[in-house]
Amino acid sequence: MNILLTGATGFLGSHLLKKLLQTSDHQITILKRSTSNVFRITNEINSLEFLDADTKNLKELIESREKRFDCIIHCATDFGRKKTLYSEMIQSNVLLPLELIEYCSKWNQLKCFINIDTLLDKNISAYSLSKHQFKEWLQKHSHSLCAINVGIEHFYGPGDDDSKFTSHVIRQLMNLAPKIELTPGQQIRDFIYIDDVVNALELIIRTAKISIPSYQEFNIATGESITIENFVRLVQKICCNKTTELQFGALPYRENELMASTIDTSKIVELGWKPNFSLEAGLTKTIELERKTLA
Repeated sequence: MNILLTGATGFLGSHLLKKLLQTSDHQITILKRSTSNVFRITNEINSLEFLDADTKNLKELIESREKRFDCIIHCATDFGRKKTLYSEMIQSNVLLPLELIEYCSKWNQLKCFINIDTLLDKNISAYSLSKHQFKEWLQKHSHSLCAINVGIEHFYGPGDDDSKFTSHVIRQLMNLAPKIELTPGQQIRDFIYIDDVVNALELIIRTAKISIPSYQEFNIATGESITIENFVRLVQKICCNKTTELQFGALPYRENELMASTIDTSKIVELGWKPNFSLEAGLTKTIELERKTLA
């Protein structure tokens, strides 16, 4: 299968790329920018075909290729953490995947589009709103292709971006920061280790009936929830950190904060998937690998 993967230089996309290269014979092309930092895929980049989306009009870039794509996996996303303009976020999270579907469907070869989504409510942030909006557009295209939407809970692992809550807390506690300012921490969340996420995605890709137009939704989560406060205290315990002051309540909750959610994982469980890492095991592995990187 010819696959176009977006977001391959990011945390999730790079892990998925490596998994697919190890376990399948798919022909994978990545879509990135000429300025993308490829440090996560240094060992893979020279053996990959890639398209630089900022060097040419996207339509021309797609049409100039002789090989067409059977499947697009859309991992690229703009979380809005760098104070992105709403219009820029919509470009990344809505218009880019929509254009890819339209341009790649021109020759009737595109059979499947797999969208990596969030499980956040659309009212939480501009990011979650934009992701929700694209999901509706994806559903509109499900009459002509196998449209798969995959919602993922809070994933974490070694090497993730500093701007994410989990990475920030882990590194602050590893580095014995004097204090960490936090919300009251009573939000209940499901944290899932990156290897479990990638295994679930590989299973979805392997079993997808891409020749049958349809719309399917999968949610990936462990099914084990914990409060933010207990998550942070667990990280502190694993780090053997007895000095950092955890200032719960120093920060307010976000507007429209979701305090708890119920995630239906029955679809992915029906495929035979289950998580291999408990939260403690995943955090322990993350901290061990982060320390090796710093050594």
